[in-house]
Amino acid sequence: MYRRIGEELARLAAAVPGNVAAFFPSYDLLERVLAGVRWSSVPKEVLVERRTWGKAERDLALRWLGEHQATGGLLVGVLGGGLSEGVDYRDNLLRAVCIVGLPLSPPTLEVAALKEYYAQKFGGEKGYEYAVVYPALNKVLQAAGRPIRGETDRAVIVLMDGRYLDARYAAAMPSDFHYRATGDLAREAIAFFGSAAAAT
Repeated sequence: MYRRIGEELARLAAAVPGNVAAFFPSYDLLERVLAGVRWSSVPKEVLVERRTWGKAERDLALRWLGEHQATGGLLVGVLGGGLSEGVDYRDNLLRAVCIVGLPLSPPTLEVAALKEYYAQKFGGEKGYEYAVVYPALNKVLQAAGRPIRGETDRAVIVLMDGRYLDARYAAAMPSDFHYRATGDLAREAIAFFGSAAAAT
């Protein structure tokens, strides 16, 4: 599975003219998939976010993306981390964001208590939605919004997990965030950027 995800991510990165960011729910999943990405032939340099990174390293990552804007680079990080939230990738610095997986909270005592509280307050399934689904999708939407910082910015947003099509998660997405399933991400990206070039 990790190798297949890595190969699909490599094909997507090759198809996108410019920088691509891939965000994962955890560093563990990131490292497992990264082995598959490196195994594949990626025609772009790869920069991997580390757990210890602070503002200085994030600033260097932005500079690195700027230096790779013409040839394109692949930035790999985690959802909820310093690169997927709160960073302004101006001037279409990112041409694609791939969100691998769904960052659901692990079953901890704190999450269980939150679920129980929300279930008592709002009833039934609302406990799971407020304690687990909405926080996860908030991280997803934060990451998805990174490349679109201005009116003329255009980018591909990929949600690489079939669960996004499940009614429970699809219904919790904003009404103006439309997405659909595809069997060939690379072909879709090539078509998207072809139409973007024709529109300008």
